[in-house]
Amino acid sequence: MSPPIPFVPFRRFAPVRFYQSNRIPHWRQDECTYFVTFRLGDALPEAICKKIEGERNQWLADRGGAFERLSEPQIQEYERRFGGLLDESLDRGSGSCALKIPELRAVIQEAIAYLDKSKARMGDFVIMPNHVHALMTPLEGFKLEETLQSLKGFTARAINRISGKAGSLWQRDSYDRIVRDGAELAHFQDYIANNPVTARLDEHAFTHVRAVYEW
Repeated sequence: MSPPIPFVPFRRFAPVRFYQSNRIPHWRQDECTYFVTFRLGDALPEAICKKIEGERNQWLADRGGAFERLSEPQIQEYERRFGGLLDESLDRGSGSCALKIPELRAVIQEAIAYLDKSKARMGDFVIMPNHVHALMTPLEGFKLEETLQSLKGFTARAINRISGKAGSLWQRDSYDRIVRDGAELAHFQDYIANNPVTARLDEHAFTHVRAVYEW
């Protein structure tokens, strides 16, 4: 059995950084544990993307129009609401669902194993046909967005080489949330484990790995 992975929850009084990428907000705190989702570029139809963006813009406008001025309860509400909408849409199985192919999922699993020794402690993850959910804690000196960019860039090149294709593979933006406490960590672990069941996947269409944490 692999050794326990350190869990670092959100620290209420520690500094929090904010930035926006393509209208998607991201909140950062050094060396915290994050729940992340990244998806294939064709995983969501354009109509669904526009619908989610429209609802997000209206929700934000009703609260003053600026992500960086949201309170902590509003941030949590935002992430629950729109993270949930994203996950529900992804589970419908739109797009090529290229990651149903075991050889392509193996590329991602090997890349996650490499990151775990170099840039982040990687916890639970599930590789679904058109997206990936993971728990990860960047190591000191590494930013989450840079680590995800590295993971997505390497796997895109490797998967395109195997598939004989070219061009972008992943959607540029990723969803992420700082895990607040032990109860939320357990919730995300269960969510990751149950996602294939929710999406009614055959056991050969996904890869799931569960971790043990300490804090």
